[in-house]
Amino acid sequence: MDLKQLEAFVCVAEHHSFSRAAELLHLTQPTISSRVAALEQELQVQLLQRPAAVPSEAGELLCGYAREILSLRDRALEELGALSREVRGTVTVAASTIPGQYFLPRLLQAFRAEHPEVTFDVRLVDSAEAAGQVLSRSAELGFTGTLPEDPRCLSW
Repeated sequence: MDLKQLEAFVCVAEHHSFSRAAELLHLTQPTISSRVAALEQELQVQLLQRPAAVPSEAGELLCGYAREILSLRDRALEELGALSREVRGTVTVAASTIPGQYFLPRLLQAFRAEHPEVTFDVRLVDSAEAAGQVLSRSAELGFTGTLPEDPRCLSW
């Protein structure tokens, strides 16, 4: 039993039509029929009374569980999608004195207002050390008062 079979079965059971289920699921009618037939064969029970496509007693029972399963799948996908869009965690920032004391606090405060789940580990160091920490990946961001000499550093 798989989710595609359950989805096809529930759609047919709710709309009492293989053709309508095919249309709603953007599949062909033979695909819907095949999925429902495979589910019936696997469970060794008739789920739909034909030709009216009305759920049998076993079909009604399975339909309730199938709806719960499909709803749980949808919720899981929704939450996983939200998680992948969610910005959170700790960002390590290496900053030299002037940017670290005068510019960075306002930038970080504005960012945190938009993304409260983000915290910052700010390290005040000289410009060369800030660039070095970014290059060694011990910091994700670096703010310096002078342009880094290393060509691997992008600067604005």
